[in-house]
Amino acid sequence: ERGRLPSRGVVRPSRDPLNGCFRSGFRSVDLDGLHLVPASFGVCISRHEARLDALRLAGRMGDSPLQLAANRAAIGFSRGDVSIGGLELRLGPKDRPSLLGIETLTGRFGEGRAAGKFTGAAGAIGNVPLKMSEGTGAWEVEKGKLFIHGSMMLADALTLDPRFNPMRLDDVSLQLANGMVTATSTVREPKTLAQVADVAIRHDLSAGAGSANLEVRGLTFGRALQPEMLTTTTLGVIANVVGTISGKGEILWNGTAVKSSGRFRTDGLDMAAAFGPVTGMKGEIALSDLLGLETGDGQQVTIGSINPGITVVDGSIRYQLLPGLKLRIEGGRWPFAGGFLILEPTMFDLANAAERRLTFRVEGMDAGQFINQLQFDNIDATGVYDGTLPMIFDEHGGRIEGGRLVARSGGTLAYVGEI
Repeated sequence: ERGRLPSRGVVRPSRDPLNGCFRSGFRSVDLDGLHLVPASFGVCISRHEARLDALRLAGRMGDSPLQLAANRAAIGFSRGDVSIGGLELRLGPKDRPSLLGIETLTGRFGEGRAAGKFTGAAGAIGNVPLKMSEGTGAWEVEKGKLFIHGSMMLADALTLDPRFNPMRLDDVSLQLANGMVTATSTVREPKTLAQVADVAIRHDLSAGAGSANLEVRGLTFGRALQPEMLTTTTLGVIANVVGTISGKGEILWNGTAVKSSGRFRTDGLDMAAAFGPVTGMKGEIALSDLLGLETGDGQQVTIGSINPGITVVDGSIRYQLLPGLKLRIEGGRWPFAGGFLILEPTMFDLANAAERRLTFRVEGMDAGQFINQLQFDNIDATGVYDGTLPMIFDEHGGRIEGGRLVARSGGTLAYVGEI
């Protein structure tokens, strides 16, 4: 380390000649990959400590530009204690810096290392659209490496219309060494502490590039946890979800763009959907944009049963998630009373609560089987029918408006019960 000592100071009247305030600084600092350019700052010394106000430092950590600021700092003489308030750190290029703010940091220096605790940490990594806050935990610096262990909150950087609700990061383990940030953590829903995913992060400070890998290990919905606790996009679309989801996701970023993808699967979900109760939904979804919740076309799920007014079983639906939280139904098909019930293409806006309009087309329905399915003992019918059933679903439930069924070659409808 190369530095300069003050050439003069203003000493307060005191029995201790070390008491006083003055300007100090250094020509440069080089320590385990950290380089600081010349700086000066005000120092007040008392018997036990030195106090610094409005500290502003700049330099490099490895190949990454660094800016460090603090509202106040105190260094103890006897045991090497340090206390810093209002700490702000910027690492990386100006156009995509990684930011870290800490309300209070305390610790102790000695024997080639430094360690302590911190509270009120907040920040972001490069241009990744995620932000961290409310961080608490422990820190350690040894042999030019920074280690952080603790917990914090993770939120979507889109504050006006967030894509997911704030999550809790537990068991955060972060290392900064040679210009590379690596971290692992467990993502939890903050109220129930249900484990949502495991995440591993790598970020190159000099390049402003990195990745985050997420693994969902059996995320189970039920009485305690519902999808709307993770994201508001499901409100008004599905509710009372029971079942388990597993899968993996990846977020990649560089100096100009952020890309994300994911693949998730369920072997059985039950729910109340916008178009009726659903049981036994199975399938896999491939997200082309994990953060934006977008997919390619041709996504498909199979459904054990669905009841849009009449129960149908063993069907499938093809769909696509579009930008702006739009759901495009490409079509659906179910065996139905000797024929088929076909869901025609339509579009849902998942971002806004509104009535949902679905049109079901009937092909080759046998009237006798249909009546038996409804268990009307005093009605008898014959004939094969085709037609359309336009349905509207809103807060009052579902209803058919303008439905029409036509017999292919005629048919009968009879009341066979007691008069």
